[in-house]
Amino acid sequence: MQKKILRPPYLITDKDGSSVYRIPLAGTELQARMHPEDWHKLIDSGITPNWYLNKGGVSYSRRIGKTVRVDRVARAMLGITDSQSFVRFHDKNPLNLRRENLYVYTVKTPAERDRAMSRKTFHRMSR
Repeated sequence: MQKKILRPPYLITDKDGSSVYRIPLAGTELQARMHPEDWHKLIDSGITPNWYLNKGGVSYSRRIGKTVRVDRVARAMLGITDSQSFVRFHDKNPLNLRRENLYVYTVKTPAERDRAMSRKTFHRMSR
């Protein structure tokens, strides 16, 4: 079931000539930017089109039983479910949700950090 779109996106042409949706965010004058095909793919997958900005970025809410869960649009775009992986923005702007602006950052486990430090220390001491 698709939800009613409270703030419909509108199409603009970006500086580089590509088509981009500007998506108004709830409770603010700010707008997220995203390629139309990514927006349609998210909406077709069942994600609500009614987004807002919180301290974690552009988010949407979904109900699971009696609880409400807040998820990030960028994570849904990239299909990230791992709690140790995060979406980062090349231009540091969380409103720029164009795919080429997103990348995944994965937190290293303590063992991985120790191995990396051991290699650095060994390399420094072997000089």
